[in-house]
Amino acid sequence: MVPKPMRKNTYWVTGFADGESYFSIKMGQIKDRNYTWTIRPVFGIELHAKDTNLLKEIQTFFGVGTIIHRIRNGNPSSIYSVQSIKDLNIIILHFKIYPLLTQKQADFELFCMIIDLMGKKEHLNPDGLLKIISIKAAMNKGLYPQLKMSFPDIKSISRPLIENQVIKHAYWLVGFVDAEGCFYIKLNKSTKKLQIALTF
Repeated sequence: MVPKPMRKNTYWVTGFADGESYFSIKMGQIKDRNYTWTIRPVFGIELHAKDTNLLKEIQTFFGVGTIIHRIRNGNPSSIYSVQSIKDLNIIILHFKIYPLLTQKQADFELFCMIIDLMGKKEHLNPDGLLKIISIKAAMNKGLYPQLKMSFPDIKSISRPLIENQVIKHAYWLVGFVDAEGCFYIKLNKSTKKLQIALTF
């Protein structure tokens, strides 16, 4: 059997996602409806526009999601994102079979808890909404100012601590290095000579 191309290897995808992806719950307020809060779960990866082809490979690997382009801080970037619950279930299945190893796994687990509540329509009632916000408070950087002002009494649930960090496949390491690794040359000039250090 011919092996899969490296960048479509399942462990590579997880390793790369450990370094570059995010799991986010976006919330917005709607003033002209009875139910005033919308909840939008998002899985995404944002890269410089020159790496758009890599995002296209990831999109092909999962078979879902969209890619958009934007200018951020003067730099062109491309964003691969998956936002529908149906498509997110494909993303979730992958990371349950090939789990993340960094503390991003905690965000994934909290993200799954919210998806589960939404699947049960809990986000459509006040108590369920509060549960979701308390979970969101433990994700990433916590609640943004608007949510803190709107829900001042919300208490964050305990954030899981990821401890089982065993690299099971070399392709995870390749993917993680693709995302987070760097190779550089460090020059140190002393009084007598120039010192060169090659660094990974």
